[in-house]
Amino acid sequence: MYKLLIYKLLTFIAFFTLAFSALAQNPCGASNWGTLLSNDCGDIQASGGLAPGSPVIFCEGQTVFVENNSSPMAEINATYINWGDGVCETFNGFQSLMTHAYDFPNDTCILNVDGTIVFEINLGIEKLCAPNLRSFNFVTFYIKVRFSPVAGISVNPPIACYGVPVNFNNTSCDNTNNPMFLWNLGNDSIYTTENVLNYVYEEEGTYIVIMTISNECGSDSDTTAVLVTPPATADATPSATQICAGQTVSFDNNSLNAVGQTGPYRLHPNVLFVAAYK
Repeated sequence: MYKLLIYKLLTFIAFFTLAFSALAQNPCGASNWGTLLSNDCGDIQASGGLAPGSPVIFCEGQTVFVENNSSPMAEINATYINWGDGVCETFNGFQSLMTHAYDFPNDTCILNVDGTIVFEINLGIEKLCAPNLRSFNFVTFYIKVRFSPVAGISVNPPIACYGVPVNFNNTSCDNTNNPMFLWNLGNDSIYTTENVLNYVYEEEGTYIVIMTISNECGSDSDTTAVLVTPPATADATPSATQICAGQTVSFDNNSLNAVGQTGPYRLHPNVLFVAAYK
């Protein structure tokens, strides 16, 4: 009985020593896995990659499945995977399937040709045979991740008389080289072009304009308003129509549909200056 207890204790100590040794050399703490390559405990073959049926490009937030096909499976004491986005995981023994999702803020904008980011994935395996002795090998593969679009529009001018052309321009971050657009100009006018140029509103009012942009991974919308008014009519009423030299006259602004006024100011035709007789 005592021999059995001693044997179990020695086995536990040996396992603890091996585990501590592996922890001290955990590849997740290393920036270059190539410096950790070792075959002290015999050759182990690292093999694996994206699961069959995986898309060519993943969408942000979509679950990624990685299969581990390394061998010999029974001799692998630990599995490691670095997903390339700052996340590195450690598994005891052989881990056949691993999952991950690349999560970023919703307004992420990728300024390249196709709106994707390439992440390098490292899948490592380890075999332990004695304290401070191990075999380590890994395989590298890559994954592309796309983000949803970030909608943005500009309007010029935001205030216009009816009959005056208005331009709507796409200022979105497409995150793709093949975006789709849907414009609602607030009066049941629908467009699917990237920009809507020289559009003319025929009636006055406030129009709420919505543009929705879509790509392979989602859609986003932006909203703006356009104020359409009749043409401005300038008019003013003087406080007196006849005044003597040196007297003051004031004018009430009766202009219609104006958003501002500028000088120079000229004499109103209904004001008559009376000269003093000597």
